[in-house]
Amino acid sequence: MYPGLAPELILGRYFLPPPSHPESYLARHESGALNECRALLAELGGKHRSAEFNNIVLPRCLPLVEAIGFRMAWEAALSHGVPQVLIRLYEICAIGSDLPWYMENADISRDSFARDEVSALSAVLADLDALVDGTQVGSSAVTAMLSDESWAHLVSTLPLHQGKATFDPWASAPPPLARL
Repeated sequence: MYPGLAPELILGRYFLPPPSHPESYLARHESGALNECRALLAELGGKHRSAEFNNIVLPRCLPLVEAIGFRMAWEAALSHGVPQVLIRLYEICAIGSDLPWYMENADISRDSFARDEVSALSAVLADLDALVDGTQVGSSAVTAMLSDESWAHLVSTLPLHQGKATFDPWASAPPPLARL
């Protein structure tokens, strides 16, 4: 048996609501992953209760379900007003989870992906304080790292341990290589 969502989608027994942004990278990835699985099933003559199906198609089910989840979460973030810099970072991370597929099917190169990733991370880092403050995490989180003051207070309460040990980094270094 092969219980689960992905095989039922591949077999056409279940259907998900269509993407609200079918032209997006994540929707195209989801569709591409599903179509690849369906093409493999067709190559097997539609035999879904076979060792070949288990060996060839089932290993692709987890990536398929992840692609569906990435797309749905991305669309939910869009519709619920999540800041654009976070949505873009999420999209880049989702693309990175299956970069070879995007390189083969979406004209994304490793270099363009790396540059987009740096850009997305930099944009989030530039707005990090405002993004964290906007979540109002302080009202529900308990950690000393939420503010400089609480962190300084924590550090000031930690015991200081001192000893007589010394460290000479050159004492344990390997001998230099002999010239040939």
